[in-house]
Amino acid sequence: MAVAPPCRRYIARAPCRKPPDDSLHSATLRDLLRPRHDLIIENLALRQQILVLERAGARPRLRPADKAFWVVLSRCWRHWRRPLRLVKPSTVIAWHRRGWRLYWRGRSRPGKGGRPGIPIAAIDLIRRMSHFPLWGAPRIHGELLMLGIMSRSS
Repeated sequence: MAVAPPCRRYIARAPCRKPPDDSLHSATLRDLLRPRHDLIIENLALRQQILVLERAGARPRLRPADKAFWVVLSRCWRHWRRPLRLVKPSTVIAWHRRGWRLYWRGRSRPGKGGRPGIPIAAIDLIRRMSHFPLWGAPRIHGELLMLGIMSRSS
């Protein structure tokens, strides 16, 4: 039994999807009728995939920059699925969703932002002043401002 050369074994097991079965004439006609910027973007997408395959060893690995490229391309170009061969379109959509989850997790992290903390000494002083029956929030706020301690009235 003959063993195939390494390049053929890799090509047989490559995770790439098979391009659609178009004849050369119909593909050329379609390219002639498409806008120039569409062809330039498709060429950029295909070159990016070639670069990933050139730097890959046994299995193509996409770096975070490659994933970001496809996420941005999927948001900016409506035909982004056409040149995509290395991964499934659902994978690119999953990268986009994961990116948004990370973004909002960072934005809503507890302990970040919000009103600045009030020193413990100021809180004790406010509690002592609140025991005076005729002093409301505006009076306490005025007293704190005169002492140089900034506080909100509410």
